[in-house]
Amino acid sequence: MLPNSRARHRRDPSKLLYKPRPPPEPHPFLLHLKSLPSPVAAAAALLSAPRRLHDHPFASCVLYRAAERLKEEMVRRGVSPNAVTYSLLMRGLCDAGRLDDAKKLMFDMEYQGCQTEAVNYGVLMSAYARQGDVDAIKGLLSDMRKHKLGPDDASYNVLIKCLCDSGRVEEAHKALVEMQLKDGTAPSAATYRVLADGCCRAGDFGLGLRVFNAMLSSGHRPLGHTFKHLAKGLGEDGKAEEACFVLEKMAESGIWMDAEGWRSLATCVCSGGAGEVKLVDELALSS
Repeated sequence: MLPNSRARHRRDPSKLLYKPRPPPEPHPFLLHLKSLPSPVAAAAALLSAPRRLHDHPFASCVLYRAAERLKEEMVRRGVSPNAVTYSLLMRGLCDAGRLDDAKKLMFDMEYQGCQTEAVNYGVLMSAYARQGDVDAIKGLLSDMRKHKLGPDDASYNVLIKCLCDSGRVEEAHKALVEMQLKDGTAPSAATYRVLADGCCRAGDFGLGLRVFNAMLSSGHRPLGHTFKHLAKGLGEDGKAEEACFVLEKMAESGIWMDAEGWRSLATCVCSGGAGEVKLVDELALSS
């Protein structure tokens, strides 16, 4: 074989089927945005623009630049950006799908001497929750403790809801216990409701009943749909006594089971004892 025979058999690059695509041209609106003299107008126009523009590679640069220009303008006018100001800018970046830029902005506020607060961490937590990134949320909670910021119930609500949405209700219940023992944070009514609803969706009605009892003991009251889903689920699991307990608490709260709920409970209760049948009869007649 001749030395140049291999080169003779090589494909001509111009005839290849696949050719790399050139980077997309900046959208005219984004170019216009970059040239706006007012950073406030730039930020407002960008955040109100169609979301399809937010996915353009050029948008990241424009979003971060608009946030920087707004912050610089505030400093020039003698107005020091505070944690709330940064949180609004961070939320705008997160809503545009620019989570990394929002994180950079929070690091920048610390560099500029502005103390981070729970509201800034909350913006990032909510963004990570939309991605289902539980580990990132836990990392932010640990970072809050390092900065001597005790995680509040709103921070834990984001974690618990994210865990429940992933079907990890046991971990969510551990987070409920951790927030009280480790951080001394009292669960709110929203905390209990998120976890109780998550247990019902996951089909873990035994754990849901435990959360239900803890909620009542703390003086909070479940919503009507939580009562109904829990009573129906316990009935379908054959736990007649527990289902009747929930029905009794429903009656005390002035909430009544719908026709579908009564039908699903009928099979369970009919196989139970006379006490359960009598209680259900009384509740059904009173509704």
